[in-house]
Amino acid sequence: MDYLTTIRLAESLQDKSIYDALAELKIPVIIQSNFLDGKHDAAIISDNGDATIFIKPDLGLPYSEFLLWHELGHFLDSAFSTEKYRYNKSSKKSDEERTANTFAVVRLLGRYNLGDKDIISASREHGIPTEITKDVIFSMRNLSNNRVARHYFDQYR
Repeated sequence: MDYLTTIRLAESLQDKSIYDALAELKIPVIIQSNFLDGKHDAAIISDNGDATIFIKPDLGLPYSEFLLWHELGHFLDSAFSTEKYRYNKSSKKSDEERTANTFAVVRLLGRYNLGDKDIISASREHGIPTEITKDVIFSMRNLSNNRVARHYFDQYR
């Protein structure tokens, strides 16, 4: 998904909770305390348009909701993929991860100006790791010569 599509899709869900969005798409969430590699907090498995999200328990509500939006971003980015995506704070930021992060950040912080000094505080309140917020903002600003980024920043200045 390109940035503009990612942003528009996230904005279209501004009035939905993550739980309503997942229910509409019939994506179950399974609480699972052990992941195979032991270092991921959430993962989504998708096969022929059906998906299941796995998430660790006891992560705190804001962070859990960020993870669910992030995983939903993967699903929407690749609805019919059989690939497994995982969110990991220390992983390299592939295009797929950056798209899922952008989707989650815009969905959770869409009503904030991403240039605002208090955006980091707002992101923490919404369970978004600071480094992810900074990465999304940095990526979008680096695209300032791109019409998609210009559209986004012009809209939210």
